[in-house]
Amino acid sequence: MAAGSVPIPSGTYGPGTQTVGPRTVSGTLSKASASLNMTNHTNPAVVLTIMIQISVDGGTTWRDMGGCERPGGPLGTYPDGSPATNLVIQITYPPQSGRQIRAIITITGGSIQTSGTFSWQ
Repeated sequence: MAAGSVPIPSGTYGPGTQTVGPRTVSGTLSKASASLNMTNHTNPAVVLTIMIQISVDGGTTWRDMGGCERPGGPLGTYPDGSPATNLVIQITYPPQSGRQIRAIITITGGSIQTSGTFSWQ
C-alpha cells in the first residue's frame, strides 16, 4: 500500500473518543501524521488528546507511538507571525511488514468543532 491520507471530517466532536483508521501500511513506509484545526478550540475547560498507535500483529494489540494533549485557548503563532491554526503531530516508525496504524482522538470537558487529516508516508 502506498502513502495516503484520510480526512477527519468537519464536525463537532466530544466528549468522547474517535478512532481514525486502522490503516494497513506497507513495509517501507515510516511516518504517520495527524493535523487538526484548532481555530474553534478556545474553551480552556475542553482538552483534546491525540495519539498515533501502531500494531504489528494485525490489530490484535496496539502500542502508542506518539501524541499530545492541548487544552483550549488562544491560538499561538508560527515563527513567521501567522496564527498557528493547526495542531500537527508526526511520528516515525520502523520499516516492517504487516503493520497497521490508527489515530485516537479523545476530547474531555465539552466538545469542539474541528476537522483535519490523518496521513502516512
